[in-house]
Amino acid sequence: MKKGNKVLGIIGAFVGGMIGVIPWIVVYVYGNIMFLAFALLIAYCAFKGFTFCEGVKDKYLSVTITSISIFVVTLTTFLFIPFAMLYKEGFEISWYNFQILYQESGFVIILIRNYILALFFTIIGIVLIQPSIQKLGREKYPKDSNKKLATKKNGNHSTKKKNSNSKVNSKKKNERKQEQKKQKEAA
Repeated sequence: MKKGNKVLGIIGAFVGGMIGVIPWIVVYVYGNIMFLAFALLIAYCAFKGFTFCEGVKDKYLSVTITSISIFVVTLTTFLFIPFAMLYKEGFEISWYNFQILYQESGFVIILIRNYILALFFTIIGIVLIQPSIQKLGREKYPKDSNKKLATKKNGNHSTKKKNSNSKVNSKKKNERKQEQKKQKEAA
């Protein structure tokens, strides 16, 4: 039986990813540079948040961390960074100012370019933590023991089938032999 809580793990991954994105936002908005190395932290922090909240460590762990990391990058790039930029420039943080910011085509082009780069570096971060994810999965559900269990279960099951099939086949063979003997005696 799987231990842990899937929802709690997802929430932990999201919170961890959001913590991992803080240095990226600060450097991007206040340092006026796109320091993409911080995007590497997002997947790592999402993974740590997942493990901290004791999420279910199943075969979908990698997909969960990847999805959460990409979601965090998307949310940050298209929502948090524009609001932080409005705040930095002294504008009122409102939905109206947010929409005006998005009407500026130069801003949108730069934002999309930065989003693509951030996704690229986040995916690199995901690839870098894959060994940790796989190790966690092996510790929780060792492949060898699962194969042995499956083989044992299948082996017992198939052995029972073979035994029952062999019993049926034995009876049929005996019946055929008896019929052949009767036919020989009759002839």
